[in-house]
Amino acid sequence: MTVLLNEALAAVRGLKWHNFELLVAEGFRTQGFSVTHVSAQADEGPDLELVKGERRYVVQCRAWQEASVAGAAVLQLYADMAAKGATGGFIVSAGEVGEDAAQLAQARGIQFIKGAKLLAMLDRARETITTGMPAHAKWAEPGRPG
Repeated sequence: MTVLLNEALAAVRGLKWHNFELLVAEGFRTQGFSVTHVSAQADEGPDLELVKGERRYVVQCRAWQEASVAGAAVLQLYADMAAKGATGGFIVSAGEVGEDAAQLAQARGIQFIKGAKLLAMLDRARETITTGMPAHAKWAEPGRPG
């Protein structure tokens, strides 16, 4: 199972930046978030801004190809949260999370989307994009109400 996960994450790392960011944005939409800003791979600021209800979030996914997320990425996202008035943040990565990054994130309300969770998110996004139907929608059988 670990081999398959690693192969799938390697394929994710091979995506072009723009495609990865679009899939992540759609992945958040399938979870009920409104994506209010999608970056053009800016060097500063969050990559995505999300709104769900009264809560605002920022997302950093530009380091998706790195083998390990370091504490500096968490501190940058935390600064972005403060600048945008966000109540939380997400770091999306196909790599691992360093111990320093994990500790910093936990203390600052930042969550990681990585590994199997990332693959599931991207799969839901891909399904929604290719079928035009939300991943959670059930298809009705012919002759049966949906």
